[in-house]
Amino acid sequence: KLLDSYKQWYQRRVRGGTMPQSRSQMSTKNMASGSAVIRATRGRLATEKIDPVQLAFSQELRRFTGYVDRIKREAELFQNKQDAAEPQEGGEESPARLSNTLFSLWNSYSEKLPVAYFASKLIATGDYLYKVKEYSVAQQHCYAYYIRLRKHAAKSENYADIYFPNGFKDSACVTESCQAIYGNGLCSLRLLEETKIHIDIELN
Repeated sequence: KLLDSYKQWYQRRVRGGTMPQSRSQMSTKNMASGSAVIRATRGRLATEKIDPVQLAFSQELRRFTGYVDRIKREAELFQNKQDAAEPQEGGEESPARLSNTLFSLWNSYSEKLPVAYFASKLIATGDYLYKVKEYSVAQQHCYAYYIRLRKHAAKSENYADIYFPNGFKDSACVTESCQAIYGNGLCSLRLLEETKIHIDIELN
């Protein structure tokens, strides 16, 4: 009875009437808490794990840009050779090869990747190709491709429905659409300039 009375008194005095936990109870609680943390960590790592398809796509895209960088360096070295008597054979094949490579890459991954992710890579690749002066490939396989995707997904032919389907609150979509439209126009301008240069050279 004395012990029961002491327990009742202790419950009223300590932590709002709760008895202190025994070592076994505390150990069990800590183990349960630790297990919950482990499960939460595993879940977080699982969600943060890179998609193998995206990883493979990124590697292929890096190989493509690496190839472009290499042929650009080779072209610059060739131009710097003052004693070159005539152009290298097959020099005109590089734009076609770039076009075919990128076409195959998009076809292989376009339906396997998230739409937003794929669209962002289209624009980024187009910007890169424009920077290295591959205007035809950038226009046909990046900017114009992006625009075709938007038109295909649009519910109507309204300009806003095509390029800004979620309104201006979707900043990523707005930015990418503007980049695609602007990049497509710039590529057209650059290609016209190159055509004019070739025509002037032939006339002279």
